[in-house]
Amino acid sequence: MRVTTTFLAFVIGNLLTMCLWAKVNDEANSDDRLDLPGKHINVQVNDNLTLAVQKPGTGEIWRSSNTHIPDMVVRAGDAESRTLTLASAANFSHTPLEDEKYLGYTVHLSGFEETDVELELIFAIDATADELLIQVSQTGGRDTVVNVGHFYRFEKTVAEGGYLVLPHGSGYLIASDCPDQLPGPEEKKEGFIGARWTLPMFGMTRGDGNAMCAIVETWWDCNVEAEHLPGDRSAFDLNWPASLGKLSYPRRFVLRFAEGMDYVAMAKRYRQLAKEEGLLRTLKEKMAQTPIIQEYVENVLFRWIKWESGDDQASANCRMALDDIKKLRALGFGVNFFYPKWAQGNHWQAYLLEEPPVPGGWKALAKLASDAHQLDCPVQCLLTTVPIRSTMRSTESIASSTIFKPKGWSSTYSISMAIPHTTSSRKTRLPIIW
Repeated sequence: MRVTTTFLAFVIGNLLTMCLWAKVNDEANSDDRLDLPGKHINVQVNDNLTLAVQKPGTGEIWRSSNTHIPDMVVRAGDAESRTLTLASAANFSHTPLEDEKYLGYTVHLSGFEETDVELELIFAIDATADELLIQVSQTGGRDTVVNVGHFYRFEKTVAEGGYLVLPHGSGYLIASDCPDQLPGPEEKKEGFIGARWTLPMFGMTRGDGNAMCAIVETWWDCNVEAEHLPGDRSAFDLNWPASLGKLSYPRRFVLRFAEGMDYVAMAKRYRQLAKEEGLLRTLKEKMAQTPIIQEYVENVLFRWIKWESGDDQASANCRMALDDIKKLRALGFGVNFFYPKWAQGNHWQAYLLEEPPVPGGWKALAKLASDAHQLDCPVQCLLTTVPIRSTMRSTESIASSTIFKPKGWSSTYSISMAIPHTTSSRKTRLPIIW
């Protein structure tokens, strides 16, 4: 009986798959649009390669931008680079695709004006979870694709309610009625995942409960723009710059659509994907490898902000910070001392950095960390890699250097994160606990 039931389930599953494919192919062949039916939604890939997500009984709930449609920057030898929309391809064809749990299409694009570039796009859906897989890669041509832009940009009007989920720092939720523009007038819209953005996960919700979440699988060369214009719209925009001068590997991400999915559910979905790819390390596993993490999560985080009172007050500020730590310890709190960030205006640097960097670190900085350790406090800091010019004075490179004395070690070490000046403006922040 068990064998018969299994066989029937196998047959029924294959029949359902065949019916689904028949429906998809019939709809795809009806016009230039590709339809990808899910469990609760239907995704449409339009002839200009914009996306629309329909929900039966509701209508369109999500759409990619119609003003910022997918494009690419092409370079041919030493000639000036040109920007072309992906939809301008003269040759457009597609073939069925089955990628594990995803069903959909591989789209082939060629015949662009004055270039021999050939592209391959993937649009496929996991119909059981309403999760869409999207991918782009260069598959042919002597010319080189050096950027794929607005692949994809998703927008919603503020009238639709909800919020924008951005992995900036510990995470931002930008409500639709937020009165502040994002980014500010002097800030950049874009940033690389792993530099400005701390996780490869972005999301949107609407006031009616509908939500979408983008998880970038190939995140290391993904430049994401985020925007909120009060009274108008919110958006995030995935862009894919070159790697070593070309689109050297497929760029890939997934979109999850669901009703009632909040930012916690989005984070849990990202965690699940990371686990499936072998990237997840639990806190318990980290504690087993690095025992100080156990102490760190049980303590309170102490940050001292009085570093801008003038050079003559720097020494007093150090003493005041240590005195406050003593008071917290006397109350029974475990304390993590967040090593001071470099003050805007550099009021206290002259005192702490009386001498050029030396092996073992600047003495005043090393002493501050040592005094915190004497109070049985783990010390946390951020190492920031930034472009350093050869003409910089030692005090100018402070943001890229720090002292390092692991708890219990007898020596103090200097860690320099300075790198030669390049055309890159990327920064990387590394949290360190010792």
